[in-house]
Amino acid sequence: MGSSLSLLLEEAKLNRGGRILRVHDLKISRKDVVGLIHTLAKEFSNLEILVISQCRIKSIPTEINVLHKLKALHLNGNLLTEVPELAMDKLRTITLNENQFTEIPHVLLRLPQLRILGLQSNRIATTANLQIPVTCALKQIDLSNNDISVFPIELQAIPTLANLNLAGNKLKEIPGNLAEWKNLKELNLKNNQLENIPESLPAILRIFNLQGNRLTNLPKIISSQLKLRELFLGQNNFENFPLELLTLVSLAVLDFAENRLTSIPVQVSSMTSLIELRIQGNQIGSIPKEIVMMSRLRKLYLEDNQLSTLPDELVNLNKLICLRLHGNRFTNIPTCLADSQFLGHLLHLSMDFNPLDDKHITGFRSIGALPYFISRLVDTSRDETGMDSPNS
Repeated sequence: MGSSLSLLLEEAKLNRGGRILRVHDLKISRKDVVGLIHTLAKEFSNLEILVISQCRIKSIPTEINVLHKLKALHLNGNLLTEVPELAMDKLRTITLNENQFTEIPHVLLRLPQLRILGLQSNRIATTANLQIPVTCALKQIDLSNNDISVFPIELQAIPTLANLNLAGNKLKEIPGNLAEWKNLKELNLKNNQLENIPESLPAILRIFNLQGNRLTNLPKIISSQLKLRELFLGQNNFENFPLELLTLVSLAVLDFAENRLTSIPVQVSSMTSLIELRIQGNQIGSIPKEIVMMSRLRKLYLEDNQLSTLPDELVNLNKLICLRLHGNRFTNIPTCLADSQFLGHLLHLSMDFNPLDDKHITGFRSIGALPYFISRLVDTSRDETGMDSPNS
């Protein structure tokens, strides 16, 4: 075994009590891996977490089964294409991200305690031949950034599945029976090619990410029984705010960034459960004063629109801690920002990249706004601002 591996083993003994070992960015042979496993079995009888990442290993030796107490195995960034038969009854997490798998390894689905499976950034194109054993109890599967073009309906046979990540694939449709996925709480379909979504969704769904698709509208029927807490619709093709969203009475986070909205309807004020509203990167020219009805709002992202004024009533949003206004058309400091009590609530305020003159900036400083990041006049460079839009 190489000297670098030997040093890592000694460090693991001294610093981590032999429960965790991380091997990163070392070129090691199959012989090295086998030798490492035998050493671990002898000297690390309590090993629970093993990480071998960016080591360019091409196969997993069957000897790994001697690590019978292992709970988490992370083999990311290698050259793996298959997994041997495993008899690891305590393994709960395995991540095989950034390898060369072309299908989900069947043997993993037979591990009785496995709950989290990561296969991000492989070469998986289909799940059509996948057979799900009745004992499979996976709760979380990450298949993001693969080549999947058909929704993996086979995974519905896993009754415990609660979190499914299919972001960055080539999906064009969502199955109409998605509502039958009874335990699905989080579904990530970001950066696919979807043009619509089904009328029925799982009643238990809490987080739904549809960013970066081709959506222009939502189904006319969105059940008020849905308990969605977070909905991400940014980077789509919406020209109008879909009023169907008003029925989502539990929604706390709504992302509508980087669409084609030119206005926000007054009715949006009825979404009183919202804590965070992201409507940056649109073409919005005004904000309705009724927004003050959203009394729980804590974060409001309005940057990169066409705003030149804000409603005075905004001062009554006394739970607001984040207000982003940079990249708009403000020539004057909005009246609501002259309210010292309102400013006192804010932890983050941005107004840079607006055409403000020195007079207004000086006035803004005089009312005690120095803690906030205010830049002078219009500038097209944002490299040093640290004010990039949030990314979910």
